[in-house]
Amino acid sequence: MDKNAKALKTLVNGLGITRKTLPANTKGTLLVPSDKAINAFVKQMGLSGKEFMSRKQLVDIMVSYHFIPGYQAKAIEDVPGNPTLAVTADFNYVLRFYKGNGRVWVKDVQGNDVTIKRQPIQFGQLSVVPIDRVLMSGGYFFNGLDALKQYPQWSEAFKLAQQAGWPVSGAEADITMFVPSNGDITAGARRAWAGLSKADQQKQLLYHFVRPAMSIPQQLQSGRLPTLLKGHDLKVDVTPAQ
Repeated sequence: MDKNAKALKTLVNGLGITRKTLPANTKGTLLVPSDKAINAFVKQMGLSGKEFMSRKQLVDIMVSYHFIPGYQAKAIEDVPGNPTLAVTADFNYVLRFYKGNGRVWVKDVQGNDVTIKRQPIQFGQLSVVPIDRVLMSGGYFFNGLDALKQYPQWSEAFKLAQQAGWPVSGAEADITMFVPSNGDITAGARRAWAGLSKADQQKQLLYHFVRPAMSIPQQLQSGRLPTLLKGHDLKVDVTPAQ
């Protein structure tokens, strides 16, 4: 792996993926952010390196989004179309590759362009492509407002949250948000929201947050779920799938 990518190697190994556990016939392309890029990403997340490593689910989806299984890129120019869509190991999100005017770049889900400046390094059927920033999928964001802004079905919730101001800092943001879709926010609810002070609006936001970040519904259990609004919880009833 690239000598400037020790941080990614640490993340990958932290998930239990090593040369010993990875099948020898693994075929794919791994986009590898530099240590500087990963350190900047972690800092912008508002986390220490140790805190970031402790969030296995976040590390998993971040690493998965940088791996294209089943396809080995052997040259920078190995981009057949404009764009060329690549399915990542996080099957929910793709990458788009472009080329033109002597340049090749990849666009992530959040609209960031990353120029590919160096040829892939090949290890058997695996190619490693050095890049200078972390790619952003639709599964992780630097803050909750960015997440709401990304999805059209949450545009009304984004407007309300933007009015209130985001009440949770990055270091405290290991949370799950319950977000109403546009159709669930009535005109009456918007009027009532506008009549609240910013402090009360933020309290309403906190009532929609629980800790920690989790997969829904897989990690939910029936019972009471404390919200970030002190003294207020949610009742959860989980019924078996039919």
